[in-house]
Amino acid sequence: MSYSIIIPVYNEEASLPALIEKIKVYPLEEGCEIILVNDGSTDGSSRILSDNSNIPNVKILSHTYNKGYGAAIKTGVRASFNDVVLLMDSDGQHNIDEIKKIINKMESADLVIGDRGQKNKALTIRNIGKWFLVNIAEILVGIDIPDINSGLRAFNKDKFFEFINLYPNGFSITTTMTLAFIKNGYDITYVPININKRTDGQSEVKFFQDGLKTLLLILRMIMTFNPLKIFMPFALIMFIVGGMYSLYHIIANISMPKMGIVFIISAINIFFFGLLADQLSMLRLESASQVNKDKNKESIQ
Repeated sequence: MSYSIIIPVYNEEASLPALIEKIKVYPLEEGCEIILVNDGSTDGSSRILSDNSNIPNVKILSHTYNKGYGAAIKTGVRASFNDVVLLMDSDGQHNIDEIKKIINKMESADLVIGDRGQKNKALTIRNIGKWFLVNIAEILVGIDIPDINSGLRAFNKDKFFEFINLYPNGFSITTTMTLAFIKNGYDITYVPININKRTDGQSEVKFFQDGLKTLLLILRMIMTFNPLKIFMPFALIMFIVGGMYSLYHIIANISMPKMGIVFIISAINIFFFGLLADQLSMLRLESASQVNKDKNKESIQ
């Protein structure tokens, strides 16, 4: 199976030389390619990539400024010429030897995600946001998600393009991609992988800075993929509270309480707002899928 490997690079001069050496000796089959996307690095990454620009079957693309992890992935996917695309990070945490294990599963799947086995690890301050993110995502889609945002994954390029209008330019592109594939019924497989401990450089993900981004991502996920699943419980709780409060006052021969009426009316409003949001969500997903399918057909013709 021919495939394209996309590797976003941003300020990874510490880990990049080792990755380049592994790429040089990696047994790349005929028709396959590796695309390194320099996302506006400000350290020595640009120089390292430039010095290794003549490696066979390796493309090096560059952004003039830092656009984000998701933007780098989209740039690489657009430049690829194979139907199967594999993503991996440039920080040395992923083992290049596990690529074949991921690719082999693509024969019977639309998306293969490398499962880092982190879901059942002890909850720490650093991954509280991710814990909330994964649990809310599982509520939205109704299935277990072993690893929602692993950076080592392979997917069908045409199906990726169906939802490209939904993908953000930041780190949350992998989360959004996972949910988009699940919600549209595409086949997803998880493969256990090993992660190397990061010994050089520093992760670009920061707990406090990205905390608000994670919260916004959760809200965006709710409104994009399954708003009714969130609005419905709130509406039901408010209706029950308002109904019981009103019933108590009626039985006690007290006039109909205004607070009970407010709760009941608010519950009805939230319910219908949830229905409207759910319809808009479905239309948006269907529209994004159809528009990009049409674009792909036009490009092929």
